[in-house]
Amino acid sequence: MKYLECCIKEALRLYPSVPIFGRKLVQDLDMGFTRKGNIQIAPKNSIVYIIPFLIHRNPKICPDPNAFLPERFLVNNSSWKQPFNYFPFSAGSRNCIGQKFALMETKVILANVFRNFDITSAGKVEDVKYVSELILRPKDGIHVSLFSKK
Repeated sequence: MKYLECCIKEALRLYPSVPIFGRKLVQDLDMGFTRKGNIQIAPKNSIVYIIPFLIHRNPKICPDPNAFLPERFLVNNSSWKQPFNYFPFSAGSRNCIGQKFALMETKVILANVFRNFDITSAGKVEDVKYVSELILRPKDGIHVSLFSKK
């Protein structure tokens, strides 16, 4: 079950349920230096957009960011120990209150499916087109074949 959890987390890293969300700044935000060396400040009350879909694929945070490597989430791997490097359910005081339930429910459903069926994909992951609405979802679904193990 631990490896299944790592697989779910890696899938959520690559395809977070909420690929973009906005927040209103309650104080000025120092955004560091521009390429010209000027300090950039986002003023209080500005709306900023956070894009986990891109942050989770940043090679400075995640080596080989487009590869599906569940081992990233094993206990001995420290790359995700930094706060806000991984946040598929948002983060901070406004994160998803149902995230633990969602992960538990996903593990139970997948464990039962994998126990009873062999699964093959009818296509390639790179051919899937995505729609970013309130949540990230495949435009035309994910096509798989299930073969009963019984």
